[in-house]
Amino acid sequence: MSTLKYVDSSNIAAIDYEDSIDRLRIYFHSGYAYEYFGVPAHIVQQFLKAPSVGRYFIKYIRDAYSYQKVNLQLPTK
Repeated sequence: MSTLKYVDSSNIAAIDYEDSIDRLRIYFHSGYAYEYFGVPAHIVQQFLKAPSVGRYFIKYIRDAYSYQKVNLQLPTK
């Protein structure tokens, strides 16, 4: 199941996690979106609870998982 969550961040607009395949999609305010592969559910849960999702992303996700840039628009609220 895929779950889209809007977050309070100056760089990250929303995240979408598909737990059946451990895929995390991150939508940035810049308009870019990236998919990160093999991200466990507990990392995503901590990501959502972090005081700063941007800092958490940089420290625990950005360079820790394989990723690809995707051509997707953020769905409207």
